[in-house]
Amino acid sequence: MKFILFRHGHSLANQESRIVSSLENGTRTTGGPEGTGFGLSSRGAHEVEESARSLAGYILASTSLHQHARIRILTSPFRRTLQTAAIIDTELRAAIELHTAIAQQHTHADVEGAEPEQIIDLRERFFGEFEMQTPSEDLYSRVWHEDENNPFHEQFGVESVGAVTRRMTGVIQQEEVRERQRQQQQQQHCSHQDTSTTSIHTSTTATTQATTALGQDSWVIIVSHGDSLQILQTAMRGWSGDRHRQLKHLNTAEWRDVQWCKELAASHHWFEHERNFDMLYGEDHKTMTGKKYVTAAKGWEISAQHLNNAASGYNLTGNAMKGCIPRYRATYFEALEFSNKTGSGLTDEDKASGVTSMRQKLSRMCHAFERMHELFKKNPYAQPLVEIGMESINFNITQDDVGGFFNISTKGTGGL
Repeated sequence: MKFILFRHGHSLANQESRIVSSLENGTRTTGGPEGTGFGLSSRGAHEVEESARSLAGYILASTSLHQHARIRILTSPFRRTLQTAAIIDTELRAAIELHTAIAQQHTHADVEGAEPEQIIDLRERFFGEFEMQTPSEDLYSRVWHEDENNPFHEQFGVESVGAVTRRMTGVIQQEEVRERQRQQQQQQHCSHQDTSTTSIHTSTTATTQATTALGQDSWVIIVSHGDSLQILQTAMRGWSGDRHRQLKHLNTAEWRDVQWCKELAASHHWFEHERNFDMLYGEDHKTMTGKKYVTAAKGWEISAQHLNNAASGYNLTGNAMKGCIPRYRATYFEALEFSNKTGSGLTDEDKASGVTSMRQKLSRMCHAFERMHELFKKNPYAQPLVEIGMESINFNITQDDVGGFFNISTKGTGGL
């Protein structure tokens, strides 16, 4: 499954250097410099057309003769993204039709749905008290400065990096679930056909199944906004949210092919196993995890090596482990804190995005939340091998919050 992140084209809000980040202002069709809301500028529409053509060429060039490219376009409901998605949709369909005519054969690619699907979780990051203010770059910089110190901050009433991460990655994860279900249904259909066919058709069935296997090339185009896509990229790379401005940003109408960092997925799944959890955090009785003091960097390297030994095909570094595990545990505790709040539950936005239970919501907030909760209900007790400095990362978690699981304290150190 392939994901394309596509930032909307230059907008009337960009033209005025104005922050338009609320759902109310971003979706309206009145007001703004032209009385039509804050959709694309004429420059933006043109640059999206050009960029969409290059994307169409990329997808078609990446699809072999025996493959079938299924393309879905998901978009934020803001006016500027809806208009961007509509242009992408038009250009993709035109490119596929033209390619078919030139090749004089059917092109194995199609765009699903009559129009792009609106997903509320792909909306712009909300910038609080800076809404509708100018100049946007100066105001954005103030927020980004706070992001570097704490990805969970809500200074100026803004939506935190952590909150944006949850909803944006939730869309990606939901698409992956949907794709797995589709493939399972397809496999079941093939199996049913296979059992109901006579032996004379065995070779034909095998050929059909082989073609089907080659045809699992699904593309999902995510049409969204600068900060939302920047934060999503950061999460998919396995970096903590405070680093999101360290990535090369997407310009207006720019697209990028992205995938999950495989080390991130590996570390998450590795962390779910109780044996590995105990290795990092100790067992119910006091456990000496090392015989001598080593540096923090060496400690992360040791943990990474354990993962590499346990999961073939991975070569996780200590730095990658350092980025994955603290971010994951912070995400877990944020989800846990939310679940313990009086009155926590599903919102209208949750329901609109397909979340039907608290269990599903918590799983979106933190991968494998229930499994993590089972592990953290224990009270690991370890003499840490390594003390990790936490001065530069403020997760708003104290030792009381976590029950001493990680030896985090206000003095700025925490045990592995």
